[in-house]
Amino acid sequence: MAHLPAAHGVLAKTLYAAPPPGLDVAVAGLRIGARVMYYGGDLVALATAAVVGVGWYAVRGRALRAARRRRGEAFDPRNIPHCAQNIG
Repeated sequence: MAHLPAAHGVLAKTLYAAPPPGLDVAVAGLRIGARVMYYGGDLVALATAAVVGVGWYAVRGRALRAARRRRGEAFDPRNIPHCAQNIG
C-alpha cells in the first residue's frame, strides 16, 4: 500500500506541470486541483496511519488489561514490555 501515495503524488505533479490534451479546464483551476490532490493525499495518508495506530493501540491495551484481570494483577503501565523503558 506504500506505493499508492507515491502514485497519487506523481499524478498530481503531472497534472500541475501539463494538462492532458483535450481537457477543457482553465490552467489555474487545474493547478489548484493538483495542489489539493498532492497535499490532500498526504493528509489522508497521515490520518489513515493515525486511525490504524490508535486502533491497534486500543486493542493491544484492552487485551493486556483483560489478561491481567484474569490473573488477578493490578494494572501497572511499567509492566508493559514495550513501554517499560519509557516510564521512569
